[in-house]
Amino acid sequence: MAVQVRRQGAEARGRRLINIIDIKKKVFFLIGDATNAYWHVAEDELGACDPPPEMLEERRRKGLRTDVWLKLEKKPYGRRNASAKYGFLVSVLLTDIGCERCPRDPSFLRHVKQELIIEIHQDDIHIAGPEASLEWIKDMLEGKILVKWSDIIKEGMRYSHLKRHRVLAKDGLWDLGNKKYPVEILRTLGMEDCSPLSCG
Repeated sequence: MAVQVRRQGAEARGRRLINIIDIKKKVFFLIGDATNAYWHVAEDELGACDPPPEMLEERRRKGLRTDVWLKLEKKPYGRRNASAKYGFLVSVLLTDIGCERCPRDPSFLRHVKQELIIEIHQDDIHIAGPEASLEWIKDMLEGKILVKWSDIIKEGMRYSHLKRHRVLAKDGLWDLGNKKYPVEILRTLGMEDCSPLSCG
C-alpha cells in the first residue's frame, strides 16, 4: 500500500504543475492516449517467442522448417523497460520539433515558441497551451506515433486523465479526484456503512 501511495504522490506533483500553469496562463488542455504504445519501440534485447499455429501450418505446407522461433523486433507489453523506452522515444520526437526537456523531471517538456507544457506518463500525453499550438503539436506528431487525441479541453468542459476527474472552470481547474480510492479504503477497513461526514 505504501508504494502505491508514494507513486500516486509523485504523479500528483506533476499533475499539479501542469494545472497551475494552466490557471496562471489561461490556456487549454489536450490529452493523448497512445495506441499500441510500446510497439513503437524497437526491442534492444534478444527476445523470441513461439510462432502462432497458423504460421507453423503454413511453413509446414511450404515444406519449410517448423522448429523455429520469432525474433522480437518491438517491445511487447509487460517488458520491464517498455514504458521508459516509450517515454524516451516520445521525448526524442518532441525535442526534434523544438521542445526542451526539464532537467529535474524528464517527463516534462516545454516548447517556448508555441507556449506548450507537456507531461508524458507511460502511454499518456497531457499538454497545456494555446489552442493553435495544441493543433500544431498534433500535426507535428502525425504519422510518427499513433495517438488517440481528446477534443481540445476548454472552459466549462470535464475530462479525466490518469484516473482523476477535472473540470476546467472560468476561475481555475477543479480536480475532483476519483471516489474509487476512498471507497476501497473504507471497504478495506470494514467501514462501508459509516457516515460520510460526522460533525461533533
